[in-house]
Amino acid sequence: MQNNATTCDHQTILLKQSAVNALIAVVVVYMLVLVSGNDTDGIKNSDDIMRLVALRDFASGQSWFDPIQYRLGLDGGTLMHWSRLVDGPLWAIYSIAAMFTNTGTAEEITLFLWPAITLFFAIFALNIACVRMGNVLAQVPVTLFGAAAFMTSGIFGPTAIDHHNIQVALCMLLVAMLVPCRVQITAHALAGAVAVLMLAVGMETLPYVTIAGIWVTAAFLTGIINPRSAFAFGLSLSLSALFVFAITIEPKDYGAVYCDAYSVFHIGMCSVGGFVLALAARFATKMKTRLIVLALGGAFAAILLMAAFPQCLSNPLSGLDPKLKTFWLDGVIETRSFFDLWSTDPYQLFGVFGLAIMGLFISIGIVSKTDDHNMRYFAIMSLMLIGTAIAVTFWQQRGMLFASAFAVLPLAFVFTALRTQYHATNSVTDLLKMIGMGILSLNVFWWIAGAQASSFFTGHQTLQQQASSVSASDYCFSDGVFAPLAKEPKGVVLGATDIGANILKLTYHRALAGPYHRNTDGNLLMIEAMLAKPDAAYSMLKKAGVTLIADCINSADAQDFKRAKPDGLQAQLHQGNVPTWLEIIPETIDTPLVVYRFKQEL
Repeated sequence: MQNNATTCDHQTILLKQSAVNALIAVVVVYMLVLVSGNDTDGIKNSDDIMRLVALRDFASGQSWFDPIQYRLGLDGGTLMHWSRLVDGPLWAIYSIAAMFTNTGTAEEITLFLWPAITLFFAIFALNIACVRMGNVLAQVPVTLFGAAAFMTSGIFGPTAIDHHNIQVALCMLLVAMLVPCRVQITAHALAGAVAVLMLAVGMETLPYVTIAGIWVTAAFLTGIINPRSAFAFGLSLSLSALFVFAITIEPKDYGAVYCDAYSVFHIGMCSVGGFVLALAARFATKMKTRLIVLALGGAFAAILLMAAFPQCLSNPLSGLDPKLKTFWLDGVIETRSFFDLWSTDPYQLFGVFGLAIMGLFISIGIVSKTDDHNMRYFAIMSLMLIGTAIAVTFWQQRGMLFASAFAVLPLAFVFTALRTQYHATNSVTDLLKMIGMGILSLNVFWWIAGAQASSFFTGHQTLQQQASSVSASDYCFSDGVFAPLAKEPKGVVLGATDIGANILKLTYHRALAGPYHRNTDGNLLMIEAMLAKPDAAYSMLKKAGVTLIADCINSADAQDFKRAKPDGLQAQLHQGNVPTWLEIIPETIDTPLVVYRFKQEL
């Protein structure tokens, strides 16, 4: 009894230390950000702005089950694919803050606290993984490397309330629960629930949830984890999928199939997969029987997928109109592939892939060299996750958020081993190895290396540097430029996709266009109108009820339209050839956002 109490006390101390490490990291990081940051610089993240709009709508009474953004797109709005599971905690923070201050300050508090909270949990999860692996010496380096990796990703800074930060935090928690450890059953049950939450928050995590399921199944079959742990994971996955479905989907939409948002498709796959794994772990005692049960379950899942959800086997963006691909999707930074970066911004590849590639090779090294079975099993799991994330990053740059995060633990473990070796030998060689490993494990090193290489070999900044240093006002991402537009009578605004979220945030108007793939009709109409000759554009816009045009002079859309159609509406406006059916709002002349209103007599 005494031994158990001592063990419990020791675990409590380690958990407290993990929380302290995470808290210190968050405080230090945010102090550095606040001291060095400049809110007037850089192009802001439209998704953060749109999430604030969704929060306002929810706080104003829009239903939990209603995902429509009524002020985006054509009349009737746009059905968004974002989860209320993020809006819920944001609303809780906002509501508590609003009890003690005004609405504006409550929003500012929410914008500050949410990314700080998610950063805390991401670093806390990494520390928990160290504790569960019995490698408490790695807690300090994993905190340092984790904080560097997370902050250079750009998704944990103040005002970042998009869903990517909570996705990364959940990914780290999933890894922490799946690392080899004597305490397996409860951890694997929690891992199943976390996997479902990852999917429900956003489909970007689907590859990693899939890998987690494959890992648990393989670990069960090879004896790395016991059958009770596999049963706990599978049952939790199934039940959590049903529970999350019930609390986020309105009953009338139970049969609706969405591949880009949590729907019956996802609970079908999770429930079948989890139930089959639980069945094999609970009732099949022989390897042959287990393999048969899993094979039959896999075949059933495949048949269900092809028969009921065949549309989810294709890329949801593959069916976009060619104009949308040319004038919108091809310009979205996070969807750029390896080959896009290689041809346009090759030195940014250092920052995008550097840390992940390091983590990949380190994991391979651990697998091939270590005699510690638990460390080898962990490295195999890391290899699977990092390799998958790198493959995703080759396809779309956004994968680097997860690739870098998965690399942190193996890098911290190897650094800790090198530090221990140096303390034992006091060798200069070992010291240099440790220092070199520490530098290469800091994600900021890879981003700086890429920036310096670009400057040295080309004399230019990387695109990321350019985007972070431009004037927010010049690119219509500062609040002040929207003041004249906000004064106009409530109407429908034609503007570039990049400023759609800001139109919703800073005015009462409906924005025709915004950077969201479900707003296909609104975005396509904006593109076609700006490319059309003025008379043709007039007919399109009047039919859609457009009352205002907000022309962000420096927007990427505007430049693309002018190059594509020199006689189109966009080009004519920039040449000063204002059609007779428009009148310019005088106070917007010579500002970054020139606003035109439709003449009443027309």
